[in-house]
Amino acid sequence: MNADKVIAKRTLNLDLPNGTSQAITVYIGAPAPDSNPGGDWICHLKIDGLPGQWPKVFYGIDSVQALMHVLTLIPTILDSHAREMGATLNWLDTGSHGFPHTDIGEEQTGND
Repeated sequence: MNADKVIAKRTLNLDLPNGTSQAITVYIGAPAPDSNPGGDWICHLKIDGLPGQWPKVFYGIDSVQALMHVLTLIPTILDSHAREMGATLNWLDTGSHGFPHTDIGEEQTGND
């Protein structure tokens, strides 16, 4: 993911059980058309400070859906890694990562 295509960034702390803390930085890339013929849209997510291969690519039918997939999955990814490490996430001394949890399975129709 190129730095010029990053549309949002957040740095928070992962407070480990041994009393140390490490920085976690979340980078969200700008949605872009998939390069595959007939492809949908993609949105990159990179998280520095967590194990695993980053960046990851998420797909959507359009740019909004690709971005929403990333935004919806960030809290799940962060919480999962923190739980595995017995750590807590802390952004601006809130005791949280600051990303809202959403119901992945609930489609919003706008007809409420």
